[in-house]
Amino acid sequence: MKLITREFSSREKVLLLVLSVILLALLYIRFVDQPARMQLERAKADADTLNLELNVV
Repeated sequence: MKLITREFSSREKVLLLVLSVILLALLYIRFVDQPARMQLERAKADADTLNLELNVV
């Protein structure tokens, strides 16, 4: 069963490639970069809290 019966033009292929790259970049940012940044911020906040506790003692 063939869903697409015609060839894409060069312009359409480039557009699909660009859209694919944008989609991959957005997925990377959403599921890899943001969680990693949030975890680093939490770790820095925990380190600051521990440093304050050490200075108080």
